[in-house]
Amino acid sequence: MKSKGIKIREARDNDLMEMLSMLAEEGIYHNEELYVLLYENYPDLMLIAEEDGKLVGFVIGSLSTEESGRILVLFVKKDYRGRGVGKALMKEILRRFLVKYCVKEVTLEVHEKNETAIKLYEKLGFRKVRKLYKYYDGEDGWLMVKRLVP
Repeated sequence: MKSKGIKIREARDNDLMEMLSMLAEEGIYHNEELYVLLYENYPDLMLIAEEDGKLVGFVIGSLSTEESGRILVLFVKKDYRGRGVGKALMKEILRRFLVKYCVKEVTLEVHEKNETAIKLYEKLGFRKVRKLYKYYDGEDGWLMVKRLVP
């Protein structure tokens, strides 16, 4: 079921703690200072998905080089997964990487067992390029890349 009332917007500074809390609810703990630093440097690459004013997901990106972007986090609340929220967030951040930053490629890392995310990334044009051994607390992941321009 697709979610019709989802709005994508740039994050605000008062969203950061809620983003971290959403992750913590699922046992994922990220550094608050890192989120503040990313927000200060790439506010246009920190996007929120909300429904009826409620934060339901987010994506965070940064530049790796002048020609390469990186997806650092894509997170969607459990009740909103499978409704197109992650896809909408990814499409918008990829558009921004291309239009504003003119990057040629975007990379991301994903846990090898996260088959749902891998399928989404592959549908969006990412491909697995390298196995990342013991990348996630001793478990393997994949480095995936999408070329935005030839």
